Amino acid sequence: RNIGIRKAIGEYIAFQDSDDFFHSDKLEKQINNLRKFKSDFDFCKICIHINSTFKQIIPDENQEHNFLKNAIVNELCNGNFISTQSILVKKSYIKKNSFDPQFPRFQDYDLALRIMPKLKVSYTREVLVDLYRHNDSISHSDKSYQKGMELLIL
Repeated sequence: RNIGIRKAIGEYIAFQDSDDFFHSDKLEKQINNLRKFKSDFDFCKICIHINSTFKQIIPDENQEHNFLKNAIVNELCNGNFISTQSILVKKSYIKKNSFDPQFPRFQDYDLALRIMPKLKVSYTREVLVDLYRHNDSISHSDKSYQKGMELLIL
């Protein structure tokens, strides 16, 4: 991801993993939101498909209630609701504050915690990304979970 950030030539950066799905209007809606609110960083809702029958939408309605109070960063301190695929950010900001390669997991959470307090943040209140969790996904690794949490806490 950091190599891609350095080589990018556009004004904005978005991240797409091979096993996840952007809705066809994701980038258009998020760019419109960035422009409308004159923000530097936008994120959207995501639908996590854990298996064929279970789906989870994040952020949830309780978290969104706090967004209305302009407390997005404070709410982020209570737990992660930002996925890499939900982010659209101005390239100028992400180039200065890229992903920490030490993290085997939670790279998106670490990035959001580091840069969101410095930026004007907007939120596109629609599911624009579908994430698919597979059995071999890094999200299922206890070892990567433990290492990522240790790095976040330190």
